[in-house]
Amino acid sequence: MIQKLDWDSHFFGFEVGLFHVQDVNFDIESFKKQADFFKLVYIFSDNRLSDISNFELVDQKTVLEKTIDLSLKNNDSIISFNAKEHDYAQLLDLCFLSGKFSRFRIDSKIPSTKFEALYKLWIDNSVNKTFAFDTLIKITENNISGFITIKKVNQDVSEIGLIAVNTNYQGRGIASELLNQAQYISLKNGFKTIRVPTQYDNKPAINLYQKTGFQIVNTTFVYHYWNI
Repeated sequence: MIQKLDWDSHFFGFEVGLFHVQDVNFDIESFKKQADFFKLVYIFSDNRLSDISNFELVDQKTVLEKTIDLSLKNNDSIISFNAKEHDYAQLLDLCFLSGKFSRFRIDSKIPSTKFEALYKLWIDNSVNKTFAFDTLIKITENNISGFITIKKVNQDVSEIGLIAVNTNYQGRGIASELLNQAQYISLKNGFKTIRVPTQYDNKPAINLYQKTGFQIVNTTFVYHYWNI
């Protein structure tokens, strides 16, 4: 059964649906009949699907998790973003950079303007604390060299939403600093576990997370089906 996604439909300006694969041998023809009512259907599956016409694999959503290190210390060079004091344009550029491997950027049928509008909403709602309880930044040479957002999942688990380091400052350990401070802030807010969703193809991110103690706990194959 394909579920209509009201928010996505409104945002993109056409009907968008979501289909969770329960059985890899599901009835393709029945699916396509339901999909006639939609222009785009997101398909989520715990297993890779065999080649199916018009099913485009756009993401292998990978969730990593770790128990927060109780010995972490505060890093006072990582601070909360303040719209009155810090450069929003720099933060927005980093936000777009964080979506480099996003399925909304990978899928060539989605206009880049929609990808940017989606991620702008994400960072705006993180800064105003709708999507996140903190947006942390690192200032280097008077520039925002990196940022990370943290949100609450439940009383025990926090989650990293967005993270990126300015290409001019990569290779300096800034991403590790941001990750550690996100853990420290999470710990101070009573969380015991921290997790992060990313894309399997984002190897630098996967390697960084695993290097700092995160372990893969779940992978979901995400397909886009366009009815055009």
